[in-house]
Amino acid sequence: MDEERRSGGFKVTDRVVYTHRDPKRRDRVLGTIVDQAFGRDSRHLPIWRFGVVADGETTKWPADPEDLQLASPQLIEEITQAPAQLPSKEAAAPATDIPLDPDAFDEEPPESGTPDYAVEMREYRKRLRRHEILKKRDEQK
Repeated sequence: MDEERRSGGFKVTDRVVYTHRDPKRRDRVLGTIVDQAFGRDSRHLPIWRFGVVADGETTKWPADPEDLQLASPQLIEEITQAPAQLPSKEAAAPATDIPLDPDAFDEEPPESGTPDYAVEMREYRKRLRRHEILKKRDEQK
């Protein structure tokens, strides 16, 4: 079966503009597509997913073709002249009145869009469930 995989015409090494995936930032940045992998979108339709790295960073973030724009000279100028978003003082400093839970599960879920995502997510959920069971057992003692 020859199914169409939406790519938006993007390919590895293209310069793109996208909304940064880091929840602390969420600003538009320039970046480069460093890899692509086949996946499915929220409607389970075939789609290419891209790994993008923002200029001046080393962290790769997943992106769908709908999230990307080819970097034209006008977009590059618009992005470079936009004021940088700085985190507020409240976001930068942790709240001191909220006690930290020493028994919290501090592992991050696996990155989506990787070839072994389903296996990694299943293992992550097993570890999370095991942590919850042990925490309940400790509370009952």
